[in-house]
Amino acid sequence: MTDTVVLKAEQREVGSKHAAKVRALGKLPGVVYGHKQESKAIAVEYKALLDALHHGHRLFEMEVDGTKETLLVKDVQFDHYGKDVIHADFMRVDLTEKAHVTVSIILKGDAPGASKGGVVETEMDHVEMNCLVTSIPETIDVSIRRLEVGDSICAKDVKLPMGAELLSDPDAVVVHCVAKKKAMEQPEEDADASQEPEMIREKKTEEQD
Repeated sequence: MTDTVVLKAEQREVGSKHAAKVRALGKLPGVVYGHKQESKAIAVEYKALLDALHHGHRLFEMEVDGTKETLLVKDVQFDHYGKDVIHADFMRVDLTEKAHVTVSIILKGDAPGASKGGVVETEMDHVEMNCLVTSIPETIDVSIRRLEVGDSICAKDVKLPMGAELLSDPDAVVVHCVAKKKAMEQPEEDADASQEPEMIREKKTEEQD
């Protein structure tokens, strides 16, 4: 169950220069939106928010200039080094409603197929679901302790919180155990593709002011 963490914030001016000043004061620029209300640019204490996020909290009761709102973190943006958070998006929510969230998958245990000549391959590292905002898990554990060579676990096999609705393709493979020889073989199309120049895509790092 997602606990509600209390944070204080204040409204801020928009623009890159103002965002830089906010960060220099040890705060994080962000935006609050949703529930058919006007969007609001805010500044929240950086360390308090990051500590909460590192402990798996996503739900916040935030006081902005004397007004309290229940907010769900929808997105955080990092600098171009992928290290420091530079902006956060918060969505207004009601504790009785569901939200579309993405939750990371953690594989647990050792697959018996791995000791019988198989290779465990992960195809998905997260699932998308509709879930009560008070029941959003930090991660979802998936046991591979019964995974033999030739077996697979699909998104529909992942145990979700009670009342949650899976939004990912139910037949998408999360993890499977394949024979080592098959795992080492390169598909023909991949072999052809390897002769093509690699395209490097620039990571988007622009913040939302």
